[in-house]
Amino acid sequence: MTPDYEELIARWHSLAGQDKIAIARAFGDESLALLKAMLEQALNNSDDLPAPMDADEFAEIVFDLRENERAWSRRLGDTIINADDLDRQGERNKAILSLEEFGRICPWRFFAEIAVVEQGRYAQS
Repeated sequence: MTPDYEELIARWHSLAGQDKIAIARAFGDESLALLKAMLEQALNNSDDLPAPMDADEFAEIVFDLRENERAWSRRLGDTIINADDLDRQGERNKAILSLEEFGRICPWRFFAEIAVVEQGRYAQS
């Protein structure tokens, strides 16, 4: 992860970690640029944002996206634990395949990259 990407994620979590009212209050050009950067860099999704967008719609999008990020984070943790269990049971290929699949389907770039790193750890052992 590059320092610029780390800063982007830190700014995102600062915004998206608030309640919907606070997120709506933060609505403006800077927060819209942050959301667009997240869609492009963290999700590899350059689809245009709905326009025009008001503060409430913005808050809903940010809030939902953060919930999605949390869900994928939990799923990554579950996948890593499951892969470890499979490896301990002598099913290394299944462990590798489960991490490979996660990396293929996860929309969050950073989580997908972690799955690839974990997959490599089993492949090298």
